[in-house]
Amino acid sequence: MSYFYMYVGCTHKTCGKRFDDLTGTVLSGHHQPLLVWVLCLYFMGQNLSNHQIAQELDLNKDDLQYMT
Repeated sequence: MSYFYMYVGCTHKTCGKRFDDLTGTVLSGHHQPLLVWVLCLYFMGQNLSNHQIAQELDLNKDDLQYMT
């Protein structure tokens, strides 16, 4: 299963900094798409192991460990 991440953001007119809908949240600055985070939380609620979740989402075990 593959996921894509489309960055939709804006640039502040005064300071020139970029921001998006995840700016200022716990998901800010992480390279996983929002859909992957949501699916990870869902699978955690289903009591799947980290290994099973990593396989389902086609993630590196270290990336998944960070997410959980």
